[in-house]
Amino acid sequence: MSVFTKPQRRFAELISDLINCNPFLPDRIAIEKKILGRSFVAKDANWNLHPSEHQSTANLDHIYGQAAEILAELDLGSAEEKDMPLIVDLLYLVLFDEFRDEFEKVEADRGKSAGAVYRKFSASWEKYCPAKSVPKAVTDQRAHMFALLFQIRRAFDNTFRHLIGSSEPIIKLRADVWRSIFTHDVRRYSKTMFAAMADFPTLITGPTGSGKELVARAIGQSGYVPYNEKTEAFTSPLDELFVSLNLSALSQTLIESELFGHVKGAFTGASHDRVGWLEACPRHGAVFLDEIGELDHDIQVKLLRVAQDRVFQRLGDTRPRTFHGRIICATNRDLPEEIEAGRFRMDFFYRLCADQIETPSLAARCVDGGEELGHLVGHLMQRMIGEEAFEISPDCLAWIRSELGVKYAWPGNVRELEQCIRSWLIRKEYRPCVSKRGVVQQDALESSLANAELTADELLTLYCRLKYEKNGSYLKTAQQLGLDRRTVKARVDP
Repeated sequence: MSVFTKPQRRFAELISDLINCNPFLPDRIAIEKKILGRSFVAKDANWNLHPSEHQSTANLDHIYGQAAEILAELDLGSAEEKDMPLIVDLLYLVLFDEFRDEFEKVEADRGKSAGAVYRKFSASWEKYCPAKSVPKAVTDQRAHMFALLFQIRRAFDNTFRHLIGSSEPIIKLRADVWRSIFTHDVRRYSKTMFAAMADFPTLITGPTGSGKELVARAIGQSGYVPYNEKTEAFTSPLDELFVSLNLSALSQTLIESELFGHVKGAFTGASHDRVGWLEACPRHGAVFLDEIGELDHDIQVKLLRVAQDRVFQRLGDTRPRTFHGRIICATNRDLPEEIEAGRFRMDFFYRLCADQIETPSLAARCVDGGEELGHLVGHLMQRMIGEEAFEISPDCLAWIRSELGVKYAWPGNVRELEQCIRSWLIRKEYRPCVSKRGVVQQDALESSLANAELTADELLTLYCRLKYEKNGSYLKTAQQLGLDRRTVKARVDP
């Protein structure tokens, strides 16, 4: 006989669906509605869309409380094997709620309080799930569950902290980031995939200034780090999980030295041995290689070997060394176009492309005329001048809309918006950087449309050139226009 009553089992099954879904997709709120029924509170229900509202809601508090009550009522000593997965999922939810503030403290002090928090965690675990009442296989999960729940808390915080806004493109981006951290199947991740994620590089594409490094940080700082019960500490330092390298700012020789390290005498000026970032990266950390499209073929080959076999050598050395972390790459280049031009290796691309994320342009985020621009102006200004931003940012936003217009394309994306705000704060003006080619094409298009003097073929050519000027990518332009990339290229560069 099941340890659950029928209503309890139905509740537990929905809780299992809840904790294993992507929290940044609409399905999450739909499951909350199913759990609560008539008790569901519609006000502020979409906590997953707004960074300021993700700490708690009336609906979540109700669900957490009900889960704790049911778990406390269960006679675990009589539970059947088929009941255990649902019991464990209830335990996950209850302990996450109980320790989410404690996890925040552990993150803030870089793991120094982990031992003390884990002892409290173990006591709560024993209260809900006594070792004498559950199989040893369940009890053995305790340290893993502690590490996993701590990871989930960090992932929530990092995703919301780095990806501001509530437009459809940013909501999708947060969901994409969550998949890169936990995969699309959280059940499978918690059982096996958590230990294999370092073998899956992430490739981030998107226009310059659209936040590719922020996406990389959200992923790289949210990796799973095991907790060791004997040492009472996490097995990797929490403040060293993410290393960022802008490859376009370094010469090719310096890139190799920074990545792989070198031995004394490897090249002129190499007066001592040096540990590269691949070697210094902790086992559960990540190395972010920005502007991966800038690398020459020789370095691409070496990184291909790292991505494929996890092996590399320092410059001037023959001893093989092992890379234990995860590779995250980014580029604003059209890599299929770079491959076609012979500048990027196809085999390297196919080793990177399994997990791809595209960051949306600022224009795409603001296309619906919603509050996205206001969110960003307030957030960026607060970073610049602190709490005073709450009073000043509405004036800045009104000026931007008045002077630049609600349809301004923001070719420099969020980076341009940041400089626009700085310029407004200092001079109360901003001069956009628009190429003469872009102005000419925009004026030509508007004039020709007003006079109805273009053939359909000429109109398509002019529009292709205008879109390419804003995107800087044949592939993205083709996708937006529903055309083949070669067609777009032929019209842009006849």
